[in-house]
Amino acid sequence: MNFSTFRLAMTHPVHPEWEALGGSIQLRDGNGDEVPAMVRVKGNRITVDPCVVEDPRECGSKDDVLDTSQTYTLQLENLASLNSPQTDRFSHEFTFTPRETGPTVVPVSYTHLRAHET
Repeated sequence: MNFSTFRLAMTHPVHPEWEALGGSIQLRDGNGDEVPAMVRVKGNRITVDPCVVEDPRECGSKDDVLDTSQTYTLQLENLASLNSPQTDRFSHEFTFTPRETGPTVVPVSYTHLRAHET
């Protein structure tokens, strides 16, 4: 299991119409292909939650994990600031390789002891 959601806190709030103003937020795999993801921007917070399973109803399931053998790039391009949307723009790329984090549940086995009858 790995945790694939990205949560970023910006120093300035992002303009609520950042897309209409020419901004983009994309997650790309090692081949440069876009990885489907839900992107949420509210104030200075950006959340990118990839969904790599075929059925969207399975997003967030144990099978919905990024491939630990690939390198991914999170691209933030031309994001407009709420404070000065025409001049203050942010662009940056984060490159990473997800790690296997192991199970988050530890199985416990209970042994039932029987009292001896005398």
